[in-house]
Amino acid sequence: MVKNDQKSKDMMRIEESHNILSSEPPNVHHISDSNMIISYKRGQLLFVFNFHPTTCYKTYTIGVEEAGEYQLILDTDEASYGGHGLLREDQYLQRTNTKRADGFRNSLEVVLPRRSAQVYKLTRILTT
Repeated sequence: MVKNDQKSKDMMRIEESHNILSSEPPNVHHISDSNMIISYKRGQLLFVFNFHPTTCYKTYTIGVEEAGEYQLILDTDEASYGGHGLLREDQYLQRTNTKRADGFRNSLEVVLPRRSAQVYKLTRILTT
């Protein structure tokens, strides 16, 4: 219970600092029923959910329009939340590549632990 309470507090901090609920509606741009993955963008934040009960994806491609660097600001798989802590610190900053995905010009290749959610913030825009 304490760990879920901490997740809720951290999500509320993200809401307070980014005004997620008052920003434009979410732009759902990736849904995979077979992989059990959903991702959407809301404001400067990218939300990625892996609902699969058993599969961890070591490199999963998510399309994004904006080329740049995306900083992981919430990972529900962290040990502090009761997760497995599969992501290493050097995986917290992701840089886009020019591989097209989901109808977008750029993409991120992220690690998606099973039954987890991640929130990335676009921290640096790169010109191509």
